[in-house]
Amino acid sequence: MERITLDPEQLEAVERMANEPTRAALNASQYGTGKTVVTVELAQRIAPEGTKLIVAPLHTKYSWKGTIIAQYPDADVRFVNSLKAGKQAFEDLKNGVPGWYIMGREYFGTKRVSEVLAKTGHRIDFLGYDECQRWANHRSESFKRIRRIKPGYRLAMSATPGANKFSGMYAITQWLWPKFEGHASFWAWAKDWAVVEEDYFAGTVVKGEKEPGAFVQSLPCYVRLEKDFGEPVEVELEVELSPKERKIYDSI
Repeated sequence: MERITLDPEQLEAVERMANEPTRAALNASQYGTGKTVVTVELAQRIAPEGTKLIVAPLHTKYSWKGTIIAQYPDADVRFVNSLKAGKQAFEDLKNGVPGWYIMGREYFGTKRVSEVLAKTGHRIDFLGYDECQRWANHRSESFKRIRRIKPGYRLAMSATPGANKFSGMYAITQWLWPKFEGHASFWAWAKDWAVVEEDYFAGTVVKGEKEPGAFVQSLPCYVRLEKDFGEPVEVELEVELSPKERKIYDSI
C-alpha cells in the first residue's frame, strides 16, 4: 500500500481535531471519505511517540494496520486479542508502552478488559473508536464500560453516531465530553435538545431533535466529510404494462 496524500478537506479535518482544546472529537464523516487515513494522521499528530489504540470491527483490522504502515513504515503495530502475542500486547498497552495497538470491539467490550483499561486508560495517549454507534444506548453495558475509560485524547467515529436515533447522541457525546453543558442526566439533556412525548405504553420517549442539526453544531469538535457522488445520472426506462396494469395506470 502506497502512502496516501491527504486532500485539503482531510488536512483541514486533521488540523481542526488536533488543535481541539477539549482533547476529544466526533468524526461523523461518510463512508469513502478517508476516515482511516485521517484518523492515522490525527493520532500521529496527537501522540507521535506515545500509545495509540484503535478499537474497530475485526474485519477491518488489516485495513487499519495497512494504512498505518503505509503512512509510517517504521510504526510498531500490534493486535490485542486472546492469543499469546495479543495478550503481551495488552500488557504493554496497559503499561503505556509506546506504539500502535488495534483491538476488536468485542474484546474491548469484555468486562475484564474494560475494567483493566478503566484503571490504566490514562496511559493511553490516543483512543479512536470506530463505529461508535455500538454503544449509542446510554443504558447499555457497553456505554457504562467505555465511559470509565479516560485516555489522553478521545475520538469517536461513525457516519451514524447515534445509530440513526437522536437519543443515541447522548451516550456518544457523554464519553467525549462528560461535563458538556452540565448535562448530568439523559432526561436533562433531552429536555434541552429533543422533542419529548408521553407514550401510553412506553412512557416518556424521545421523538427527535427540536432543531435538526443544532446539537452537533453546538459540540466542541464535530467533523463530517461528505462523499462527492458526482452529478445525478438520469436513466429513462420503458416498461411494457400488462392489460390489467395499463387499466390501473390509465385510471390514475
